[in-house]
Amino acid sequence: MTDGPPLVFNHIIFHGMIGDPKFYSRVSAFFFMKEQGLAIYEKMLEAMLTPGVGCLGCSNVKKTLQPLMSMFAEHAFKLAQDSPEALEPLVEYIADKKGYRPKPIVIYYRYEGIVHKLEL
Repeated sequence: MTDGPPLVFNHIIFHGMIGDPKFYSRVSAFFFMKEQGLAIYEKMLEAMLTPGVGCLGCSNVKKTLQPLMSMFAEHAFKLAQDSPEALEPLVEYIADKKGYRPKPIVIYYRYEGIVHKLEL
């Protein structure tokens, strides 16, 4: 796969990932999030498709995803420290979805008021 431009991981990318059952089977390090991720994805999809319930463009999208996205980022940072090879399936999954290997994939994570940066 060819290298491509950098990719800053954000809530839009995350929303697409958590709604894809293949993500959890391909990236087993995040399988523990499957039930919660699919439930949040379905809730947000219903809000988008049901008039009067809400929309994906609403300001609560980030707020709705934030707890799970923080859990994802925290786990990714821990894996990067303990066993970086465990994140290779995540890189491969994102590269397959994009059609190229983003260089780098950047994940930001706030912990105790400090923003940390992980590059894959």
